[in-house]
Amino acid sequence: MAAALLALFCMQPLSAETVIALLGDGPAARELLPVPVLEQELDTLLGDEFTVRLPLDKRFDGAWKLTGIRAAIERALRDPGVDLLICLGIVSCNELAHWPDLSKPVIAPIVADARLQDFPRAGGGSGKRNFTYVANFRSLDADVAAFRRAVPFRRLAFFAERVTAESIRSLREDKLAELERAHGIGIVPVIASGSAADFLAALPDQVDAVFVAPLLRLDDAALAALAQGLIERRLPSFSLLGQPEVERGLLLGQSGRAADTIRLARRIALDVQRILLGEAPAEIPVDLQASRRLIINMRTARALGFSPRYAILADAEQLYAEDPADAHRLSLLEAMELALEKNLNLAAAEYAPALAAEDLRRARAALLPQLQLSARGSRIDADHANPFFQAEKSIDGELSGRQLIYSDDAWAAYGVAKYLEQASDEELQLAVLDTLAAAGRAYLGLLRALALEQVQRSNLEVTRTNLGLARVRESIGISGRSDVLRWESQLARDRRNLIAAEAARHQASIRLNAVLDLPQQGRVLPPPQGIEPNLAIFTSERFQALIDNAATWTTFLDFVVADALERSPLLRRLALLEAAGERELTAARRRYWLPELSLEAFGGRNLERGGAGTNFEDFGIGDDSWGVTIGATLPVFSGGALKSNLNRSRLTLRQLDRQRAAARQRVEAEVRDAMEAAASSWSAIELTADAARAARENLRLITDAYSKGAVSVTDLIDAQNAALAAELSAAEARYLYLEDVIGVMRAAGDFSLLLDPGYVEQWFANVTAWFRERGVPLKLPRADEERR
Repeated sequence: MAAALLALFCMQPLSAETVIALLGDGPAARELLPVPVLEQELDTLLGDEFTVRLPLDKRFDGAWKLTGIRAAIERALRDPGVDLLICLGIVSCNELAHWPDLSKPVIAPIVADARLQDFPRAGGGSGKRNFTYVANFRSLDADVAAFRRAVPFRRLAFFAERVTAESIRSLREDKLAELERAHGIGIVPVIASGSAADFLAALPDQVDAVFVAPLLRLDDAALAALAQGLIERRLPSFSLLGQPEVERGLLLGQSGRAADTIRLARRIALDVQRILLGEAPAEIPVDLQASRRLIINMRTARALGFSPRYAILADAEQLYAEDPADAHRLSLLEAMELALEKNLNLAAAEYAPALAAEDLRRARAALLPQLQLSARGSRIDADHANPFFQAEKSIDGELSGRQLIYSDDAWAAYGVAKYLEQASDEELQLAVLDTLAAAGRAYLGLLRALALEQVQRSNLEVTRTNLGLARVRESIGISGRSDVLRWESQLARDRRNLIAAEAARHQASIRLNAVLDLPQQGRVLPPPQGIEPNLAIFTSERFQALIDNAATWTTFLDFVVADALERSPLLRRLALLEAAGERELTAARRRYWLPELSLEAFGGRNLERGGAGTNFEDFGIGDDSWGVTIGATLPVFSGGALKSNLNRSRLTLRQLDRQRAAARQRVEAEVRDAMEAAASSWSAIELTADAARAARENLRLITDAYSKGAVSVTDLIDAQNAALAAELSAAEARYLYLEDVIGVMRAAGDFSLLLDPGYVEQWFANVTAWFRERGVPLKLPRADEERR
């Protein structure tokens, strides 16, 4: 009879005010489940229905000793002021799961491995009177398997608190041996109860990986020190608690996300509500589906020299994947300026003006006096020596000079060289424009690749969520196994797409590094403020007013074309080449009748003579000699070369004229083409954003309908694929527009709007004047109005 009354009591709702005691293993430096989060969920769910308190004087802990934890359990169960008990420690929850008689309802939400810990199970609940728990399908076996898939190892150190090992005896008695057999590895328990230094000091030699069970006595700094110690020993690590500890420097984990913590707190609140409504704790379902996805600290991976396989990375959450510490933070403007400084193609092109200057100097040299100093020593046989001709031994010196009085060919060569020197400057300017355009496009291409990669990563998360939803539907009989298989297939495809997106980002990075002459393995990231400051003008209201409607578009397009034709280095270069061709044609005509005039002179002295024939003085012959010659040269017959040169000069000039006309046409066409592309891509920004919003809302509605069994898996996959396509288009639309703007500036031959902020107002003034001269109304917001 007493037992029946007790059972009836346990089925009745508790009093109007419920006092909940919290039980921990000891003073924790880090909380598995923060009490404020639990209080928030309890208040949200129960606030209007029940009065629930978690008073400070009803919080117990066992001071990290097994005897202390058991004593704390006794006190909490005997305390008449406690209505319900929630344990927040691994050991306290484990002890309560095996407590022989629970006099009050107990909720045990902190479960490392329900099978390992031998938690009671009957049907979907615990089957144990006054006891329920939350099993989120954690498994030490699954964690070790995931660890080994990511990092092959043979000998594993297992870190655990002494009190944990004492409470969960099976951990040391048989579970580790079972893991050794299942995975073909050796496991060495490392049991301690002190600081990070104690665990590191107890770490045996010959281990090549470390598994870290909860060490909640270590605060964040101590945990970071433990992680750093393992890094220094080149040991990869895996955290049972997952993300919070991976964020502090451990390499891998599979759980512990903030969303999972909130879901756990919400589940506890639901269990409390069910108990307060009279449901038996033993019958409350214990299962809670939790995410089991690998988390990798990429900063730690880099420090270890560990590079995960692409298949692992594609399915993992990567922390610090883009670590600013080893990346170049460059704005668009900084990248373009760096390209001007370091681009190798531009550096090679910069030699052209110097070479042209040397050609000019050489052409000018032909117009200046030419002086030569020569010396000659000779010896002939005595029989042929003669004072009138040459002594037997003789050393002579001579200074000779030549000055062109007039040579049209020489002056033409000099004039042509001057034109070519100026043309080389324009050619260098073309190389500068190409370099700026290449840097801008490569930079924006990298940002676009990063954005598309993020979309693919987010889509992969949606697929994972839908796969979980399909599994829930299968478990409750709404759908069959085929839905799960469809989503598993979709997950594989989305992982492949993410790998492709990551490869595209790497390729974009390689292209940018090549333009900037940075190490190929280096990484460039945008500054925190992104690209907006550099390109604000091209997304401003004033600029939009010029391209956003047909009334101003045509006139603005004509302005850009006219400005481009005036500034074009290509047209200026061809004009200079044409001027050089005209000078060559003039010279070819003059060769028929204009002679070349020159003056030549020499002076010589015999420096030494000997042997026969040395008596020059006897015949009145001195040691010095000199001469002056004035000459005129006019070709009389050249075998047709003069005519050929004249014809060639004429044809070359005509060719240059056609090339300049074609180049003018090409510049105008390129400007108009680039402007049309920019106008189109500008409108695409808003349209793709609208499409993405609509696709997201459609996906939300279809997902909700799928969860209720109202639509098929095909409908949901179609909706998700449509949302993915829309998100990809929206993500790249802005960057495509900015790339088109770069294309306009390259076609127009002027990057001043981007490189010289002081030129912006002058440019808008020029645009306004152009419209006014043509009588086209234009109203642009002032800069100060736009800022407001």
